[in-house]
Amino acid sequence: MVELTVALPQAPAEEVVEPEPKIPDPPKIPEKIPEKIPEPPKDIPEKKEPPKPEPPKPPEPPKPKKTIERSTNRVVRKDIPTSKTPPKGPVLSPDQIKKMLAAGARISDTTSVPDNWQVTGYYQKIGDRIQRVWAAQGDSVPAGYSGQVTIRVLRNGSITSSSLKQSSGNPAVDASLMRAVRAITKVDSLPEGIPGSSADIVVYFDTDRLAGL
Repeated sequence: MVELTVALPQAPAEEVVEPEPKIPDPPKIPEKIPEKIPEPPKDIPEKKEPPKPEPPKPPEPPKPKKTIERSTNRVVRKDIPTSKTPPKGPVLSPDQIKKMLAAGARISDTTSVPDNWQVTGYYQKIGDRIQRVWAAQGDSVPAGYSGQVTIRVLRNGSITSSSLKQSSGNPAVDASLMRAVRAITKVDSLPEGIPGSSADIVVYFDTDRLAGL
């Protein structure tokens, strides 16, 4: 056998079309996200600064002490009355003052008593004391009689004796009066205006005064 070899024409080669290269996409630029601005807080109280403490007040300077000047002069006391102001007590009528001053007082050592209001007030207190005791006895004494009685008073006020110096003219009145006088054994101490250790004091009495006691 005869083999026949037939040469066939080759088919044209197919053109290979290469694909166009792809252009890469441009890179995406990320979008800028705006930053959120925080909102200011609502109704936040403002911070108040604490009050500044006041500076302490400077202490007051101590007041200067008053200096008392002492006198080195000696004071000599003189028992001379410098005031004619009458002592507080019952008010005397002009007639009573005249009678009391006229009666005066005799001191046991014969020294005269100075005529001043201190002594006159002392006489009046003793006279009032006798009149009150006399009225308290309750004797029926007629009005219109007066007289004088003498009492001896020691420096401490003790009465050592008493006597009728001038009678009222009525024995019953005199007796009633002397009972009242002898019932009193002590009075106020002698005032400075009466010197001596004792004094004979003459007291004026009047029955008309008993009606008001």
